[in-house]
Amino acid sequence: MAVSTRAGAAALPHAQVEILPGQEHVATQMAPNLLAHDITDFFRS
Repeated sequence: MAVSTRAGAAALPHAQVEILPGQEHVATQMAPNLLAHDITDFFRS
């Protein structure tokens, strides 16, 4: 995981970094359901 990713997460209250299995930088196009699931879980917690 990139240092910038960890730094960004550290700067945001309640941030969580999730690794999407098999995904790289285009999960929004290649695995939208996987991404939506993690986002939904975040807002429900």
